[in-house]
Amino acid sequence: MIEQLKKIFAQPVRRRQSDFKINSSFANKRLLSGSKLYVENPCVRRSVTVVANAVASIKFKVFRNGKYLTDHPLYDLLNRPNGSDSWTSFIEGLITNFMIYGNSYIVLIKNERLELHNLHSEHVNIVPGEFGVPNGYEYFVDNNKIFFDNTKIALPQIGHLKTFNPYDSWYGLSPLESIKVSANLHQAITAHNLAMIQNGGRISGIISLKNGSMPLTDDQKNMISRELIEQYQGPNNAGRIAFVEGGDFEWKPMGSSPKDMDYIAAKTLAAREISEALGVPAILIGGIGVDGESARANYKEILERFHEGTVLPLTQKLFSFLNNWLVSQIDPSCCIQMDLDNFLPVYDKRYALWEKVNHATFLSDKEKRILLGLENIESEAQVARTNTVEVDTFSKGGSV
Repeated sequence: MIEQLKKIFAQPVRRRQSDFKINSSFANKRLLSGSKLYVENPCVRRSVTVVANAVASIKFKVFRNGKYLTDHPLYDLLNRPNGSDSWTSFIEGLITNFMIYGNSYIVLIKNERLELHNLHSEHVNIVPGEFGVPNGYEYFVDNNKIFFDNTKIALPQIGHLKTFNPYDSWYGLSPLESIKVSANLHQAITAHNLAMIQNGGRISGIISLKNGSMPLTDDQKNMISRELIEQYQGPNNAGRIAFVEGGDFEWKPMGSSPKDMDYIAAKTLAAREISEALGVPAILIGGIGVDGESARANYKEILERFHEGTVLPLTQKLFSFLNNWLVSQIDPSCCIQMDLDNFLPVYDKRYALWEKVNHATFLSDKEKRILLGLENIESEAQVARTNTVEVDTFSKGGSV
């Protein structure tokens, strides 16, 4: 594999815009929009970051036929996927790509040891194959094109985690697609407010000529306008009262208009729509929720709703993908599962589950351990009973 990669790298390919056209025009048109929203919109960036960090904070356990293993090569591979990433940083990058583009790509490379690397979703092209299975993947980086063949090896080099897309069979649909209108509205209002501040904010008042006054000449109008712009316009002069000479003037203060209030409400609503569409309660990104949602007493319930409704389902999807693509090829008898025993956001519910199972008198110790996801081991009493049965059978001349 390494020799093939070296040959590919030795053949530079001129990077053209057409090289990045993927086979679905719909998916291609949406690639850059998601990354732009992530970079420019604070609500989008914060929501994606909160989800990615939460998923990356969940550790894993390795099981073989229901038995918990404390030592297995999968621990070394996943805890240190490559020379620069840990499990946390690797999964954070994987989920961030998934939230922005609806697609995440992992490449498996065998050097001295197996290594896993995240590929930038924007630079990956899928080469379609028959029956919905890709023939390969093209990855463009540093004016080079790397082709990963998906047909000649038992373990596909590229693992593709994607969302469901009703418009395309090969690429997932970006979760940011549904919030484009809300995100653009949020950015437009922010730009509008910035422009107002740069221009001195909402005008604090109007200077008008009193009835019966002599009309101003063009020179006087130009002089007054120039003086107002130079001395009273801009953020440093916001709120100052203008004083000009050249006529009998009257000052009329201005308050906030209903339109200004509508802008504030619309921005709040847009921020809430963005966060909720990505599965993040608005309070977790510093937004304003429904009545009472931001109360301190309800924060715990909001955090539990976030983890149970967003984080755990997404993590389960990730673990199922890793089991199907990676673990089954390395060791078919093993699987990885979420380690929720020390996951603080659901600690109370895990503790309640332990108490409930522990007090179930109709369950054996073995059944209790299975329900709690623990290693299936026998207790000392069970071992003693087993040994007693074996001794009695042997003393009676039976076969053990």
